[in-house]
Amino acid sequence: RVEGMSFIPEHTDDVTLSPLPPAQWVISPLSPHPEALSRERAVVDMEREIAARQGLAATAF
Repeated sequence: RVEGMSFIPEHTDDVTLSPLPPAQWVISPLSPHPEALSRERAVVDMEREIAARQGLAATAF
């Protein structure tokens, strides 16, 4: 039980921490201004929108 208890939290921490915080940590120190942060988010939103459109185009054909 001890091994299972110690293994699962490590695994879940890796899964929950790896996707989001890296971007936050990279963006926040380099761009102190809110404008820069909002631009970064706008770029991410744009990329997601483009990916969504490409996905729709791929399914259309």
